[in-house]
Amino acid sequence: MEHQALYRKYRPQVFGEVIGQEHVTRTLVREARERRVAHAYLFAGPRGTGKTSTAPILAKAINCEDPRHDGEPCDRCAPCQALTAGSSLAVQGFGRASGAGLAGVCGGGGCRSRGAFPGPWGPGHEMGVAPPPLARF
Repeated sequence: MEHQALYRKYRPQVFGEVIGQEHVTRTLVREARERRVAHAYLFAGPRGTGKTSTAPILAKAINCEDPRHDGEPCDRCAPCQALTAGSSLAVQGFGRASGAGLAGVCGGGGCRSRGAFPGPWGPGHEMGVAPPPLARF
């Protein structure tokens, strides 16, 4: 059996499991439910506030084939399962640990040119997760 860090094993899989960020999750659930998703989201805050956990949940919500009536992802369809397993192209992590900076991931033809896991809104709904030093403008 492969070792899995506790923070990955017990990471929230739907917005309802995120603790202490009700104002954020309420807004994201509403936007996913109403299919009014912005072109970009910036998750900012100190360590341990759920930024890295919330981004894949948002990717699930916008790529889910059968979202629940309340805006939460179903967590059963192929895109949700791929995101849970970490094998989806809809979420790309980059930064010092992955060896690719912003230019390496989104440079050249841009993020859209690489293609993404198609969701109910069509192809191109992908998300990049950058650590704070790379997320500065």
